Amino acid sequence: MANYKKLIVSLSSFCVGISVLGISEMAVMAGNTKERVEEKVSHTNKIQHVAVGTKVTASSTHTGEEGEGPPEALVDGDLNTRWSSEYSEPQEIIIDLGAPVALKRFRLHWEKAAATKYSITASLNGKEWTKVHLLYMQTKGEPEPRIDDINTKGLTARYLRFALSSCVNTEWGFSLYEIEVRKAPREKKKTGKEKERI
Repeated sequence: MANYKKLIVSLSSFCVGISVLGISEMAVMAGNTKERVEEKVSHTNKIQHVAVGTKVTASSTHTGEEGEGPPEALVDGDLNTRWSSEYSEPQEIIIDLGAPVALKRFRLHWEKAAATKYSITASLNGKEWTKVHLLYMQTKGEPEPRIDDINTKGLTARYLRFALSSCVNTEWGFSLYEIEVRKAPREKKKTGKEKERI
């Protein structure tokens, strides 16, 4: 009988231990989930790229409505802030990266006041420009925010010019959250053995 009571006590302790462990594990899992969510939010709203903090100028700025900001919002790495032009077309944005950079791609994070026609040109000296991209699109239905992902592989430039010709609604002008500029990865130097194989 005594052994039977000891067995019951041991089993009870064991079950309590499992329950406590289960709660602890759930707390850890919840903590990890929270961390993952926070990381995701952080990644979504804050981005790093080569143009962050660089000099940017725009042909006009409108800041009379809530959320509208200056040209610096285009390169602050924050997808919650945005630049808005005067409510007219065309408009122009120029980014000075400070030095020539080998580039990989652009990502234009548009608010719903997006461009339906624009061109991108690049320059090493700010005088001679090379065409990089031309977009013309017709929008159907209600305008929505969008991201234009543009491959610029092989391009080296210091100055980037975005000529915004037409917008979805002239009563809105143009509005962008961010002009994300990604530089190309450095090419690895080939070793002597790799050169011999080639």
